[in-house]
Amino acid sequence: MQPIKASVPPLHYSVAGTGTVDVVLLHGFLESSSIWKYLIPLFDPSFRVILIDLPGHGNSPTEKGEHTIEEMGHRVYATLKEIGVNRFHLIGHSMGGYIALAIAETYASEIRTLTLLFSTYKADSPEKKIIREKSVEVMKSDFDRFVELGVPNLFGSYAKKAQEQRIQWAKEIALQTSTQGAITATKAMMQRPDRRDIALQLGSNLLVLLGKEDSAINSEELLLELEPTEARTHLLSCGHNGHIELPEQCARILNAELLV
Repeated sequence: MQPIKASVPPLHYSVAGTGTVDVVLLHGFLESSSIWKYLIPLFDPSFRVILIDLPGHGNSPTEKGEHTIEEMGHRVYATLKEIGVNRFHLIGHSMGGYIALAIAETYASEIRTLTLLFSTYKADSPEKKIIREKSVEVMKSDFDRFVELGVPNLFGSYAKKAQEQRIQWAKEIALQTSTQGAITATKAMMQRPDRRDIALQLGSNLLVLLGKEDSAINSEELLLELEPTEARTHLLSCGHNGHIELPEQCARILNAELLV
């Protein structure tokens, strides 16, 4: 990802809290900044939280043409510059984590810590790319059905019964995503490179939260890779959407780790 050379339009954003420590939240695929509803009230009051809607999600429109993860990173960075954010903690859930790493590739000096929240630095495997290609075809034919069947699979097994209301709420947010926005984002995720080196260069400034029942990320494999590194890792009893399933645990970890 090369530095921005021309004017890049900012994304839709909002700010929560009046603290002096900037924390930037990047949501995942088929989410929006609304997805942080359960987490934000649990953050330490010293945080000022910047919530950004990624392209084609929430209130950020889908631009014409194809997007890459790197281009999304440019849009996020331009948005932060508009707000006046210079040094910040960066937290990315799933696709948001991919974008966070793209930003870190160029602007690591401005990042205090980077948190992969149920995300990975790995590129898609050939098998994963095939799954995404099939997903694009399903989205084109019946986007509502894609959401109805796909969103529950991102929650841990216990949560599917205990948190039916939250799962339904996550579906409603997903349905607000434009079909084109979802397809464009899926293709961008397929094309992203491996950013293991970028992640590990962050040393102890890399924080990784993983779920034991995550159907989208191979948590065990990632933990084994990170064990000999300086990265700070936490394994939670949840699925891919731990920020919705276990917001108290996530907030407790983030508050402790980011305020060190």
